[in-house]
Amino acid sequence: MYMTKNQKLGSTLFAAHDQFKEQTLWERRFKHKDISPLITKLQTSSDAKVTVLGKSVEMRNIYEVNIGTGKRNIMLWSQMHGDEPTSTMAIFDMIRFLESEEDTFKEIRETVLTQLNLSFIPMLNPDGVERFQRRNAAEVDLNRDAVAMACPESRILKAAHEKNKPIFGFNLHDQSKYYNVLGTRNTATHSFLAPAYNYAKDVNETRKAAMQGIALMDEILEELLPNHTGRYNDDFEPRAFGDNIQLWGTSTILVEAGGLRNDPEKQEIRRMHFAILLSLLYNIATDEVKDYSTDKYWAIPENDRKLQDLIIRNVHMPILDTKVDIGINQIETELVAGGFNLHGEIEDLGDLSTYFGYEEFDAAGLEYLASSSLEVADYVAVSALDFNAHLAEGIGIVKLVDYIPTPEFSHIPMLLVDAKEDTDNSIKPGNKCGFFLRDTKGIKFAVINGKVIEI
Repeated sequence: MYMTKNQKLGSTLFAAHDQFKEQTLWERRFKHKDISPLITKLQTSSDAKVTVLGKSVEMRNIYEVNIGTGKRNIMLWSQMHGDEPTSTMAIFDMIRFLESEEDTFKEIRETVLTQLNLSFIPMLNPDGVERFQRRNAAEVDLNRDAVAMACPESRILKAAHEKNKPIFGFNLHDQSKYYNVLGTRNTATHSFLAPAYNYAKDVNETRKAAMQGIALMDEILEELLPNHTGRYNDDFEPRAFGDNIQLWGTSTILVEAGGLRNDPEKQEIRRMHFAILLSLLYNIATDEVKDYSTDKYWAIPENDRKLQDLIIRNVHMPILDTKVDIGINQIETELVAGGFNLHGEIEDLGDLSTYFGYEEFDAAGLEYLASSSLEVADYVAVSALDFNAHLAEGIGIVKLVDYIPTPEFSHIPMLLVDAKEDTDNSIKPGNKCGFFLRDTKGIKFAVINGKVIEI
């Protein structure tokens, strides 16, 4: 099968990723303290220049790592939103690649390092990272603070841009895993945007170059993961950093890491990031990115948001005496003590024929049955329960008197709720998920926390 030159390059980098992967970052919920040793290592045993650009609201260091001796400055920043970690992992993989002395990619590496001066800002919002939340410690969305400059993190990014004067800027984010490619069940695993710099959405040479860079990355992704790339609507947002940095004369590329089936920690997406970003940097270094047409950018289908974690189709609802679909999403809640809880939540019900599930279950011939509950005193009593026996009796909810959210018990096949709270467990959007599916012979399945369990 024919591959373009850049598809070959991207595929080769993708295949080689394990050689350069930063192994200490292996799950999404790492913290500022986890990248600090990596920064220290770069300061003490590499050619990279490490600078503390400033401090966050809660006085955590925000770092810049400079690599390369070229005259063309490129700036890449990640985790402007604290719960968007994929590109931070990929940045440290790219730094390992550029610092490596292996021979296979010598020409690629030397071209990038001699032609470009790369500025990486690998965690712009460390306080948000600490809470695994979008906003910073002051609850401000930094990506709507490019004009007001209310937060130190925003001022740091603006000052870094003024210092570096980059020709290209990479605004690296994660988007919701519920985005799909328009009209398909395919996850929008990558989404791109060359942001507008005015309300008219004009295309000057600066914005055109960003579109060409996106066209190149999309070409590679069509080899690595066909039909899983989306494009954001380009309506101008005057408060956003991407739109303003485009306005300030830097060809700005928004890169969003979405979802991918069977990749909950986004390690496969990270691997693709590594391949497409390095390929684009090489093409910027050689000036070959200019060979790409903006038509290919506009041909990328727009994002849609029609995915849910689980859709149970054709459930007979006694109250209506007809069939409906039930959509359920998995909700992650960060815990003060560390880790996170996971619970299923009813997203929607009714006609979900225009939606797609990461997983789908056909409940034709089955009827909805509300769950009964039982009350226990503590987690010791929870551990002693015969889960299967209770589910077979139609008991799917455990009311826990001594309830403290804990990740260890978020995966049991029963729904834990606080006995002290008046919890509504009926089936309606926003409620937690615990119910049964039965036929004329009895209960066949439990649906607990967004998982279908055969009885």
